[in-house]
Amino acid sequence: TRRSPSASPEALDDRVARLFEAERHFRRGQRALDKGDAERARDAFERAVALCGDEGQFVGYLGWARHLASPDDPEVLDAALASAREACDLAPDMADVHRLRGRLLEAAGRHEEARDAMTRARSLDAEAAQRE
Repeated sequence: TRRSPSASPEALDDRVARLFEAERHFRRGQRALDKGDAERARDAFERAVALCGDEGQFVGYLGWARHLASPDDPEVLDAALASAREACDLAPDMADVHRLRGRLLEAAGRHEEARDAMTRARSLDAEAAQRE
């Protein structure tokens, strides 16, 4: 995330505190996903996004968890796809958000777009591996 260089130290301290708290919720959400508990994951990701709604990874995982919690609801899928697009806009160089978007597009039956999103994710993974 980018902040104005003229932001006050207090504003920066607040941002860091919110990021740490949001990261805790995000990690809880990931653990819940690992255990197959989509509702608990969704709740944790919602808290993370409420604290730091401009973090693409948080937004992307929230959309994914919402879909997993209500996989047969087309309105939830549409909202999840919107979240995935927003996540990609917020974090265009993060492979995870493109991968999640691809999975949602696949669930929506938009196979060509899903393939493109997965290709983008693999490309970003390869670029990251080359930098290491």
